[in-house]
Amino acid sequence: MTKQETTFFNLGINNGNTVKEVFSLCEEVTNKKIDIKNCPRREGDPETLVADKTKAKQVLNWQPKRDLEHSVKATYSWEVANTR
Repeated sequence: MTKQETTFFNLGINNGNTVKEVFSLCEEVTNKKIDIKNCPRREGDPETLVADKTKAKQVLNWQPKRDLEHSVKATYSWEVANTR
């Protein structure tokens, strides 16, 4: 392993979503309005972040099978079933 290599993997679908898209999807799935405060990007925050699945595919032969909508629905279903 070279100095720049790691044993970490990004698990994603090589397709990013904006924060606004994520909140909209959460509102749709939960059928609840989320109060959002629009603020400027904080100093040091990257403009975009997208998980690249290339390493996981090459090393682990891993391919994503689900998308963001599935993840939000599954997480919300768990939350509803396991909290009061």
